[in-house]
Amino acid sequence: MRYARKRDTAEPGIVEALRAAGALVHQCNDWDLIVKYRGKLWMMEVKTPTAARDKRQKKQEAFCALWEVSYVRTPEQALMTIGGMTSDLVKPS
Repeated sequence: MRYARKRDTAEPGIVEALRAAGALVHQCNDWDLIVKYRGKLWMMEVKTPTAARDKRQKKQEAFCALWEVSYVRTPEQALMTIGGMTSDLVKPS
């Protein structure tokens, strides 16, 4: 039996910011997010800002780099990835 993958705690804020910018966001199991914005698609892997990386995750990062999957940890990073960062959408911390 296959169980649903646990969602990252950083994901809701990232999804909210992307949608506020006008992006279409699909949450999936293979990659955390598939994002469409201004006619382009991005695959994003979401990690918490303080998440430590183990050996398996380092290999996953290398694979993601090969396939141009973005690692994002904050709403700001996600918005910068798609080119949708504006001062109106994200306030500095």
